[in-house]
Amino acid sequence: MKPKILLPLLALAITAISFYVLRFSSSGTEPPAATFIPGNSTNDQKSDAAEKPAAESIPVQEMETEFVYGIEVRKNRNCTVELHYLDIGDGTVIEAYSCKSNQPPAAGLYDGYDDEALAGMAYSDPVAAEVLGRRLADHELERARGLMMRSVALRPENTLPILWLAGAKYGSLAVNGEPALAEMAENYLLARVAEEIGTPGAATSIREHLIEAGFEDGDFEELEIEVKVDLKQIREIQLGVTGQSDLAEVSL
Repeated sequence: MKPKILLPLLALAITAISFYVLRFSSSGTEPPAATFIPGNSTNDQKSDAAEKPAAESIPVQEMETEFVYGIEVRKNRNCTVELHYLDIGDGTVIEAYSCKSNQPPAAGLYDGYDDEALAGMAYSDPVAAEVLGRRLADHELERARGLMMRSVALRPENTLPILWLAGAKYGSLAVNGEPALAEMAENYLLARVAEEIGTPGAATSIREHLIEAGFEDGDFEELEIEVKVDLKQIREIQLGVTGQSDLAEVSL
């Protein structure tokens, strides 16, 4: 193509571009947006970003707290804060805190522990104390009784350990046709402890059987002294482990 022809064409192109720009500037509108061709990864990403709405901001809620034993803890929690006094030797006692789950573990989880391990755990674990107490009930009854008392002391809302012992080992009403007074008396004693802790009516039935067997007011008064001994033991366990007890001080 000759130079004479190129110059007119170039002038025509400049004129067309100038008209296009002036048209949109004077009308106050924007020129058409660029068209993105599908398949072009760069263009696709720009298009997706333009169409995607901005993420909504999630308001942050402040966590409610409260003070228990002088420490700040979360108010919405599924555990009970407990205060412990630990003797670390040389006469030094320190305070320690734990948050004990409100959901008691299933007893079956303790089947894998031997007696020695359970005995160590039973100091502050009511389930371990109960499991070991059941194991020993057939051949170490007194020790089993102490463990059941400890279990109830550590979790007083659950009196089943001592009530189980009362029924399993002291449930006989008669032996060879004669009233089993000693067993019934121990059954009554354990049931009375359960009543004092919070299981109303636990001793009603066995009391009736004792009356039928000849028990009088003086006999029941003697048993009440034994009830106080057990309650005193429970209170001492609670004070030793947690430093507090809901049971009133018992006078013998």
